[in-house]
Amino acid sequence: MARQTFLATVPQPGETINNFITHLKALVEDCEYGEEKDNQVRDRIIVHITDKNLKSKLYREENLTLSKLIEVISACHDKEALILVAGTQVNYAGKSSKGRSSYHNSSNVSNKNFLMFSMQ
Repeated sequence: MARQTFLATVPQPGETINNFITHLKALVEDCEYGEEKDNQVRDRIIVHITDKNLKSKLYREENLTLSKLIEVISACHDKEALILVAGTQVNYAGKSSKGRSSYHNSSNVSNKNFLMFSMQ
């Protein structure tokens, strides 16, 4: 159940990369990923980065670790690039949501119906 919660967690509208990393790091502790937990957090962060320049910069990094990802985003001066989801987010079945107050837990939604992408 911990892995499902971790994998189903999506950033809130306006949430920064740093805040989402902190939240994911707390969730991954219960997932029993062992030595892979930092890689799991890194991959979840990259999935939700919408800024093409920042994402491209991360993809160009050789052997990108979570520590290196944090280093790259810390050096980024474009505040908008550090926001994961701007204003409106599309989630399950294409429904738009605004201003949710807590992280979405999809423990009752099957993975095949889980759509994560953001509207720009």
